[in-house]
Amino acid sequence: MKKLNMLCLAIMAITIGCLGLINYKQGKRITQLEGEMYLTNTYLNNTSMKLEMFLEMIEEEMHSSIRRISRPIAREEVIKGFQEFAENFRNAGVQKGSSNEIPNEKSDGDK
Repeated sequence: MKKLNMLCLAIMAITIGCLGLINYKQGKRITQLEGEMYLTNTYLNNTSMKLEMFLEMIEEEMHSSIRRISRPIAREEVIKGFQEFAENFRNAGVQKGSSNEIPNEKSDGDK
């Protein structure tokens, strides 16, 4: 019986020792992974900030380029529109004299 108890105690001691060793190795690995996680997070934040600054610079440059290109085009279109309006206005003035409109005076039926 003593030999059986000794054998059981030896097996339990070996099992506890193996579990302790495995636990120690896993704790070490977890610590290493946490360090790598913080480093990765730092790189990610740095890259994110650089990307955000780059996008802001691109947006500002894009707006200034759009203004620089669109202003002359808009000016030309507005001038064309006013010229067309003036031409239509002149044509409307010519047609007004030839229309059959009753002047603002009272007509014969109103007397």
